[in-house]
Amino acid sequence: MSDGDLIDTGIPTARIATLSVAGPAGLAVTALVVTWADGARAGRIEIIDVIPVIGAYKVYRPLRGNPKLFATARLIDDGYAVAWDGSTPTCPPRRSRPMRNNGIRKRRRMG
Repeated sequence: MSDGDLIDTGIPTARIATLSVAGPAGLAVTALVVTWADGARAGRIEIIDVIPVIGAYKVYRPLRGNPKLFATARLIDDGYAVAWDGSTPTCPPRRSRPMRNNGIRKRRRMG
């Protein structure tokens, strides 16, 4: 297996119907309010703390301690990813406990 290979979990990736930032604008908020579009969680509303992702990866450094930038969160890729204004990369939303499919969009069956 090479670094670029993706592993299929066999579980379809959850898609987001709506997204908003949890809490009042201007405060150091690190959570997103997500309404799931389909699958087992369809229609469910959850608050997802994304600080584990933002704190773990250098590419998300611009979001750390920047509530104005964090407040620009929006859906892209038909609800499969979240993006912020500026050059900050996208990320699948992260729950406080890991999602079973880990946000993988493309799948390749391992045989």
